[in-house]
Amino acid sequence: MYFAMEYPGLENIDRLKEIHDQSEKWHFIYNLTSEFGFTGIQFFPAYEKEFGLSFQNIPKFISKSFRLTYHAGDTGISQLITPDEIEKADVMFSTSLRTASLAGTEDVSFHPPLIADIALLPVSPEQVSPVNTSQTKENLRKLINKWIPQFNTHNITLSMETHMTPHVFIFSGITDFHEFVSSIPGLGILVDVSHNHFDGNEIDNVIQTLKPLGITGFHLSDAIRGKKLADGTHLPVGEGQIDFGSIVASFRNKDTVYGALEVRGAARWITDSLAFLKTLA
Repeated sequence: MYFAMEYPGLENIDRLKEIHDQSEKWHFIYNLTSEFGFTGIQFFPAYEKEFGLSFQNIPKFISKSFRLTYHAGDTGISQLITPDEIEKADVMFSTSLRTASLAGTEDVSFHPPLIADIALLPVSPEQVSPVNTSQTKENLRKLINKWIPQFNTHNITLSMETHMTPHVFIFSGITDFHEFVSSIPGLGILVDVSHNHFDGNEIDNVIQTLKPLGITGFHLSDAIRGKKLADGTHLPVGEGQIDFGSIVASFRNKDTVYGALEVRGAARWITDSLAFLKTLA
């Protein structure tokens, strides 16, 4: 497993927003990634929409120095029932492929469709109305089957993140997620250890269940169950309840699998988290 920068730290985001010259912004990213000690970078839409970077002009000193992945997140993915919802998701895949192919990106990942407000987490069945997800799953399956060959043409894997919170995402749990991914040859898996642990899943079980299908990467941050979503997820590695030693050990010799650090907070949290992970590698 190699480690990639995703969230660059609060003070670095402020600095990025202050820089107006594109070349200077990219040199700042280069220096930041190097100083942290990351092998890769995982870009996500905020790099462009909020931080002011242009994905259409990623310089070669970035693409040749770091292994790149792109996380589209939940951009464009809703319940996929109406033609407008399906078209929006189709545009998301198209835009992600264009961005990834220009930059020499290895993997593009996305969230499964939401069926409720994620701000409700943690939820109980009494808080939400039952939703029939069969049509959403079928429409998502058609979209993924359409786009996987096009991503593969550019040597880019397409991966779905393991958001499987019952009543919030379309999947009711690990079994449901596994069944869906099994039906789509070539679909990779991005494991979000923080959200999966927060939801009550044992990470060792998630890995053992999904590894045979093809895990392409991880979102790495710690978690504490029983807290509010914002307080219990995306914590510095080592400050929660997750055993990262077993995660790293399972993929120690897999240099095609990335671990994107998804710690939300100050730069020192990222520095400390990466240092902790490297002691396990």
